[in-house]
Amino acid sequence: MINSTQKELWGKVAGMEMAAAPHSLELEQARRIARILASNGREISIEDVRESLPHLDYGAWTGSLFKDKEWEPCGFVQARHKNSHCRIVRLWKLRD
Repeated sequence: MINSTQKELWGKVAGMEMAAAPHSLELEQARRIARILASNGREISIEDVRESLPHLDYGAWTGSLFKDKEWEPCGFVQARHKNSHCRIVRLWKLRD
């Protein structure tokens, strides 16, 4: 029997996959940059990736950027880009 929480989670995962699918090249490029930025143990956020790749068209697909098992959450920081409205975004680091 599937409960409502499981349905909600599956819906979220499906939505993220649908958002990322048409942007697979951008997603892979952003993931490569994120790995480079975090390779020295640095904590990074989507803001660091945005600043390194300003030419990309950022949207819902960025929610899939840190979903690989190689990343672990490690905190929060205030978003810096112009349209962020000062929202809070997660900090990530590469797993040891």
